[in-house]
Amino acid sequence: MLRSEEQSDKERYQLIVDNEMLRISQIIDNATALMRGKPVDPWQYLSPATHLQSLYQQYQLRLTSTGCQLCVQTTLNDKYWYPKLAVELVLLNLLDNARKYAPGHLVTMAAGLEDNELFFSVNNCRQQAVDSPYAIAPAGLGLGLQTCQRLAAQFDGRLDMKMTDSGRHYKLYLPILKRDPPC
Repeated sequence: MLRSEEQSDKERYQLIVDNEMLRISQIIDNATALMRGKPVDPWQYLSPATHLQSLYQQYQLRLTSTGCQLCVQTTLNDKYWYPKLAVELVLLNLLDNARKYAPGHLVTMAAGLEDNELFFSVNNCRQQAVDSPYAIAPAGLGLGLQTCQRLAAQFDGRLDMKMTDSGRHYKLYLPILKRDPPC
């Protein structure tokens, strides 16, 4: 088989595995909710600032162990409806990429509003390795960028990625859901 065909096969298999991971996680979420007698509603009414601080507390030690400095930038204290678990899965995957590929550098998590959309971002300085959506790291346990993109799309959002001389910049955009606050 030619090299390009092998790469194409790898990409196709990775796509199948990513889709199955998403499908299985949704089945587990739904089964758990049914056992509890509650319907699954991924949308939660939260303050992005509080949520990011919680992720900071949860993940700071893993990043600092590789010499990274993690900081949170947001003044978004109002509450919004957004899919908490999906946001966490994407952000933790991006933080893990920063831990692996930008050791010893500054990593910033942020949240804000832009063009009537809610965004969460992870920026890291001087990411060293190429992290294409099809790259398979030897010990990679994260979702992978391609799965993160599909997870964002599942909630009518998108994941934008930019590479600059200063590092990698990722932004997860989600629509602002118009719903009454919970009682």
